Amino acid sequence: MGDFISFLWWAEKKHYSHWLTGINDRGAHGDNEFSVALEPPKSKYQEYSNPHQLTTEDGGRRKSHGAKRRVNEAYSKLQVKKDSSATPKEMALHYRNLLILRVMREGALRNTEDITLELSQFQGDPEYDTSGNKVWIKTSQTKGKNKASRYVEIPTMLDKQIRRFIKMFRKQLLPKAMKGVKSLPTDPVFLSTKTGMALNRTSVNGIFKEYGINPHLGRMLSLSEMAQSLFKQGLGEGDILLLLSEHAGHSEKSDGKTIRRHYLDALRELEASIMDNPVTLRCELKDAESEIKRLTRENEELRVRLTEN
Repeated sequence: MGDFISFLWWAEKKHYSHWLTGINDRGAHGDNEFSVALEPPKSKYQEYSNPHQLTTEDGGRRKSHGAKRRVNEAYSKLQVKKDSSATPKEMALHYRNLLILRVMREGALRNTEDITLELSQFQGDPEYDTSGNKVWIKTSQTKGKNKASRYVEIPTMLDKQIRRFIKMFRKQLLPKAMKGVKSLPTDPVFLSTKTGMALNRTSVNGIFKEYGINPHLGRMLSLSEMAQSLFKQGLGEGDILLLLSEHAGHSEKSDGKTIRRHYLDALRELEASIMDNPVTLRCELKDAESEIKRLTRENEELRVRLTEN
């Protein structure tokens, strides 16, 4: 639509046509019903503003393309760094970063909700959901006017990992001035090594820039995967969007565009997963069979060598 109106404007300007476009002057030329009314430009670099621009709900390649692969690679790299760290502080630092990413990836928390989590949420007995697979925690901050906090669910295993981090590693990140100072329930779980306070969003984005990801991608993936799970359970679009919105902490006044995008991403990935090319699958099967034969042959050769010795 934008290209079409741009062509009409060009034709008017080159005098190949007359009265096809105009700036808010529809009807200025009598009974002409073909004038496309445009609006004054919004910047000095535009000749006009197009109020008729059409947008498609699912057009173009989504920004999160390849996000799952990059986030998974970040998981692996951080795990390797943690396990191969030379000092306890270095290990604690990589463990902290890994958990920050996991909270967003596995619990769909916002960046701010993640980095302001307080120690109080991991003291005392966990509050399990009815399935026993998730634990309820309360954020200290969330998005929206007059909304101080909200309850969210994170996997039970992740809750255990955070508690382990607090008990065994967190103290390694405390600045020298805070060494030996007793922590308060309101202190942040994921503290800054410089200030001892909660990390800020800029710092978190800087941490994960090394891995080519924005940590918010984890939240996006989490919501899309939840949509896939609900779809497989047979829920309809309305119910899925409602549950996603509630899980994401979106307000009732939200227009729902963000949640619907995650829903569409989920459907697109489901479609892709069941549309594998049969030739590709056959090739993959042949490769796997060849690999099995190779390993079997090597196993027999080793068995013979062991017998001979």
